[in-house]
Amino acid sequence: SFNLEIARKRPEQCKTTIGVHSYHAVEADEGGKEYYQRLSHSITIAIKEEPHLLAAFGELGLDYDKLAEAPKDVQIRVFKRQLDMIVSAGWKLPLFLHCRAAFEDFIAILEPYMDRLPLRSGLVHSFVGTTQQTQTLIAMGLQVSVNNFAFRDPDSLDMIRHVPLDKLQIETDAPWGDIQASSEVAKAYLKNAMKWSWGSKKKDKYS
Repeated sequence: SFNLEIARKRPEQCKTTIGVHSYHAVEADEGGKEYYQRLSHSITIAIKEEPHLLAAFGELGLDYDKLAEAPKDVQIRVFKRQLDMIVSAGWKLPLFLHCRAAFEDFIAILEPYMDRLPLRSGLVHSFVGTTQQTQTLIAMGLQVSVNNFAFRDPDSLDMIRHVPLDKLQIETDAPWGDIQASSEVAKAYLKNAMKWSWGSKKKDKYS
C-alpha cells in the first residue's frame, strides 16, 4: 500500500510491483494460506482498479547468499507457490525476478512454468553471472538488467557485451549498487568522475 501510494502521486514517473522477495520467504511461508490470499487480493484489486500503476509480479526468486534470512527449502517453496499463483490467476503481468548464487535451482524451477505463464516474459534484475548463464535466460524469453555491480571484473563486462540491446535494461538498485573503486575495471570508468559534494552515506541509510 505504501508503494502504491507513491505511484498514485507520481503516475508519470513511478510504477510498482507486488510479490514476495526471497528475503521475506519465511514471512510468507509462516503466513500460510491467509498470507497468500491477501497477496492475491492486492494484485487482483490493483489490476482491476489501477492497472497503470502495476508494472510486474514480484520481486520473486532465489538468493542463496541470504540463507540466514530464509533457508533454501523455504525460498524454493515460496518461489513455486508464487509461480503457481500467477498461472492459476491468469494475471497478465511480466515477472520481476531475483537470482543470486542459485542459478541452477532458479532455472530448474522457472523453466517448466514459462509456457504456462499468461505473459511469457520477465526481467531478471541486478543479474551477475556468466555469459553462458545470461544466454540461457535470454533463450527463455527473459530480459536482463545490470547495475554497478557489473563493473567488478572483465568477466562481468563480457557478460553484458553479449546481451542483445533489446534484452538489456540498466538499473541503479540505489542506494546499494555503488561502484566499488577497488575494482580495476571500475577505476577505468571512474577516472574522470567527481566525488559528490555531500559525501557518501552510511551503508543502508538513505533519504
